[in-house]
Amino acid sequence: MEKYYLKFVFALIAAGIVVSISIILSQYFSNSQFNSATQNLQQVQQNLQNLGILSIIGNSNSTVSCALLKSGLATLSSEMAQLGQQAQLADYENQSGPQYSQLVDQLSYARIEYWLLVQRINSQCNYGLTTLLLLYKPQNCQNCVLEGQELSYLQTKDSNITPVALDGQWNLQLIDSLNRAYNLTQNDYPVVIINSKYIVKGYLTTPQIISDLCKYTNKTEFCNSSI
Repeated sequence: MEKYYLKFVFALIAAGIVVSISIILSQYFSNSQFNSATQNLQQVQQNLQNLGILSIIGNSNSTVSCALLKSGLATLSSEMAQLGQQAQLADYENQSGPQYSQLVDQLSYARIEYWLLVQRINSQCNYGLTTLLLLYKPQNCQNCVLEGQELSYLQTKDSNITPVALDGQWNLQLIDSLNRAYNLTQNDYPVVIINSKYIVKGYLTTPQIISDLCKYTNKTEFCNSSI
């Protein structure tokens, strides 16, 4: 009996050690992901600031300044996409704690700043870019997930399409202001705002999005379904 009792105790100790190691490793990888996202976000913020300053001090429609702005936008686009994937995988919006809330706040501001910067540079240099601002809710909205995938797919087909996604439920004054400015509620999500002017509510398939892009932009590549 004592032999079986010792085996049972050792089994409990071993199980406890395994659980403890699992918790420690999980926490380590979580902290590692968070630190990596924070560093990447800081780099994005720095590049946003640099590009914003360049767009202000550069001569309007100057060949040199526009070439630099285009190169900067391409870099930012790649960085924003990587940061978005990182945030999605780690699901920061549903994490608890002030550090996660602060990270999502900063990420939301960076996305809004990027969206505005793209439009400014597009107007300044006549690039013919099309901005798509997606407002979504992260929970209980499968259509929001599908819409984000549709927009990401379109971007792979046409580099002139610039999608930006924002959690419309996030407690941030600037996001509330966007909802009020476009007269939107959470029941409208997902919502795509084309070139900051045209509002398309509800889930749309890729052909439907292309149809709306043709309707609101009159660009040949959208109207002849070449993408």
